Amino acid sequence: MTRLGDQIEELSHEVDLLLAGHDNRRVIEQIETAIDELEPTSTSLERALGNRRVLRTSPRDFRLDTFADEEERLCVRLRQSYASMRKAWLEDPASLRQRGHVAQFRQSSENYRAAVDRNNEASWSSWIQDLEQQFLVAGPQLESIRNVLDYRDPIARYKQGVDQFSVLTRAIPDDEAGLNAIRALASSLRGIREGFIFDLPKVVVSFYDALDRDGSIPLIKLTPEVADWLQKNDGVRDLAIIRRRVPRQ
Repeated sequence: MTRLGDQIEELSHEVDLLLAGHDNRRVIEQIETAIDELEPTSTSLERALGNRRVLRTSPRDFRLDTFADEEERLCVRLRQSYASMRKAWLEDPASLRQRGHVAQFRQSSENYRAAVDRNNEASWSSWIQDLEQQFLVAGPQLESIRNVLDYRDPIARYKQGVDQFSVLTRAIPDDEAGLNAIRALASSLRGIREGFIFDLPKVVVSFYDALDRDGSIPLIKLTPEVADWLQKNDGVRDLAIIRRRVPRQ
């Protein structure tokens, strides 16, 4: 289908020809008003179709085929409405608006635009949810490991990345580069998450809680189970043994 903006531009061009041919101000004003009424519709439809073009640049199909029948039906109606408006323009330009052709065409355009927008958003939301499931960690889970194995910095970077992801995915990007940025960020967050160790033994959690609270812990508190866990998870490198100085008698 010819781009709606091109069709409106074509009508505008014919207004210019009309101006050059005679001075029928009533006809000219009618058509100029019709063009002004259609301009917002043209802009919103171009935006919706622009979003659709961006979605189709992804290797993933965004499940757009689900909506093909609905959109095709509305697109057919839009073509028919444009043909009727075009015919009315050729027969009697002065009555273009009075006979309701402009309003009908505008409504058909809005119906089609609304369907495209709705389907774009449904597909977009589904994709974002799929990405989030790959890296999201519940707040309580993060807090449960915050003091373990010096996770403070990775957790801070993780939270910052999640906030950035939320900002980037508020709306469909304008181009493929925007999609790539979102995918790259999701991959980075997934990598950070994979470095976390959850489901910690209770004795390990208690050990780190005491260490974080008091700043140090007697060696007698380092049980074989905790020592074994530290050894297997490279936690020993974050600890140091400090000899307590005993005053000389």
